Amino acid sequence: MELIIDANILFTGLIKDSRTYDLIMHDEIILYAPEFLFDEYEKHKERLLEITHRSDEDFYRQVEILWRRIVLIPLEEIKPFLEAAAGISPDMGDVPYIALGLKLNIPIWSNDDDLKMKQQIVKVLKTEDVSKVFPENGKKDLSKRNEVLMKKAGSRPVGKPFKREKED
Repeated sequence: MELIIDANILFTGLIKDSRTYDLIMHDEIILYAPEFLFDEYEKHKERLLEITHRSDEDFYRQVEILWRRIVLIPLEEIKPFLEAAAGISPDMGDVPYIALGLKLNIPIWSNDDDLKMKQQIVKVLKTEDVSKVFPENGKKDLSKRNEVLMKKAGSRPVGKPFKREKED
């Protein structure tokens, strides 16, 4: 399943081990986000660190792991969809997510009720919807996968997500 992850879903996964974190890490879910998601994280990371249920070390380790799960799409790729997205979105902060949804034709994973209820063009799935597709009893042991991801983390600076190159 391919999904566009919004900032609040990512932040929920960072704060503590939860069903949201398990879903973010699920092998069968491919996550995309507009590249500004990294800026949103940078803007809020101190607050996230204050409220997390993780140690500082574990928090930054999880940041690295989670960034490896998300394909960031450059603004240039969604620019042609921004005007249409602005006409659809109930909140200007959601315009990049809607634009990416229009470009990729995949749902947005968000718990934002307005985003889900006040527009019907781009499908929006809440965590409970995603959870129904991937029930908890099918959960895999992710510790081995996390180990592998952390070993790979040495190949780029901490916190630098994968950025897809612009398509030709």
